[in-house]
Amino acid sequence: MAWIPAQDVGGDDRQRSDELRIRASNLALSGLSGLQPFADKLAPSLGELWRTTQPGGKINLLALDIPLQATEKTRFQAQWSDLAWKQWKLLPGAEHFSGSLNGSVEHGELRAHMAKALMPYAGVFRAPLEIAAGEATLSWVKNDKGFMLDGRDIDVQATGVRARGGFRYLQPQGDDPWLGILAASAPMTVARHGVISRKI
Repeated sequence: MAWIPAQDVGGDDRQRSDELRIRASNLALSGLSGLQPFADKLAPSLGELWRTTQPGGKINLLALDIPLQATEKTRFQAQWSDLAWKQWKLLPGAEHFSGSLNGSVEHGELRAHMAKALMPYAGVFRAPLEIAAGEATLSWVKNDKGFMLDGRDIDVQATGVRARGGFRYLQPQGDDPWLGILAASAPMTVARHGVISRKI
């Protein structure tokens, strides 16, 4: 962990914000439980989240650059393997979740995959969803024009059903949100293909 003081970099925006930089590798989440008392004091809601979800797995790489006067420009890089957690409110539980995250709050990409995993989602499904295999790539852009979330190469195989496709969600500044779905689903041996676009 390091603190980088504000710097004069020249140009129109001469002053660069001071930054908090965090670097970590080969972190076993189960080994961080000793930090629970600190989390309870500094951020009680985070402490509650940790106790409820009981996360496990490994953070292979974590890099965070946080401009303290402009946190919306935070940059990050992360890689993880075999993460697992219990359900928390509307977030379903998961296991065997691996992937990577690159970019910034303003523009980034998430790649994720699961295999032979159970996803408990009480209140939505009566039994945990059994995921044989799943992968997805999500990217986003957030700026003064609005927000865009793009889902590509989504392929999920669960018990008795397979869903493949992609989507794009747009939230223009000052306008209605829009969702476009390109889907190809194959429940059992029956395949369906189509394109759906609609206002929400």
